[in-house]
Amino acid sequence: MRIYQLSSSGFASARLSDNAELRRFFADSLADYRGAPLSGFPALRYGPHGKPYFSEAAFSGLFFSLSHTMGFAALVFAESEVGIDAENMAAHAWDDERLLKIARRCFREGEFAYVRAAAGSASAVTAAGRGTPQEQQAGVRKRFFEIWTRKEAFMKFTGNGFSEGFQSFSVLGPGRARFDTRFAEEDPEVVVSVCAEEGEFECERRREG
Repeated sequence: MRIYQLSSSGFASARLSDNAELRRFFADSLADYRGAPLSGFPALRYGPHGKPYFSEAAFSGLFFSLSHTMGFAALVFAESEVGIDAENMAAHAWDDERLLKIARRCFREGEFAYVRAAAGSASAVTAAGRGTPQEQQAGVRKRFFEIWTRKEAFMKFTGNGFSEGFQSFSVLGPGRARFDTRFAEEDPEVVVSVCAEEGEFECERRREG
């Protein structure tokens, strides 16, 4: 498995098919992964819920997932099903109260408790004079988007998209897939989560651009 990341001033379109910058990023990353130049942009097919796959025999057995958010794109290639999601927390002007309301409505009970615990522990630190309200909110935000990006990555992994429903599965604890969540080194506001099968979870991360 190899993850590529691209920092950019922004993306004009959400679709790979009509975004020149994303297409260059995808093609250059794919050529690097295969260790050979491409003869052209690869043909893609789409599953019933929109998950993209390579349709050419030359790419048989190779899977990918692409995500982009404000000023950042993440792409992963793997030899088995995989999903990736990136979110720029700065693009969402939600305070911790709003985040907790969304988490209560959209997450499983254990996931909501995980996010809510950050507010409680940070409040104690703030009350003791060892933190600030901004640090309290940061703890909630980080945990919220950790869960959110893992859920979206899982839905890309399965190929079921939002038809799966956020509350139909948990991204904490053991399950059919494993997760890796990190904050981008070049922008700590960007959260990137990858979902892959058990047994294939060694990630090589490269930064383009």
